[in-house]
Amino acid sequence: MAMQAVLDGVGIAVAQLPYVSDALKSGRLVAPFHATGKKYESWYLAYRPARAHDPALAEFRTWLLAEADAQRRTYRDWL
Repeated sequence: MAMQAVLDGVGIAVAQLPYVSDALKSGRLVAPFHATGKKYESWYLAYRPARAHDPALAEFRTWLLAEADAQRRTYRDWL
């Protein structure tokens, strides 16, 4: 609801970049100043040991890592 209020022009918000990046790129939202906080968390891909050599899992892992890298490159100026 907070993001909708901001998009409607009736408020401000602190948001996570992935949730507002499209609106920032399109100009529907503006960042009044460059300030970001960094979370020092890790994400893990968990799967059953029996699937360790599954080609579909390997392909998904490759895709997921590529997407994460693309996000880092796209938003490196914001981070």
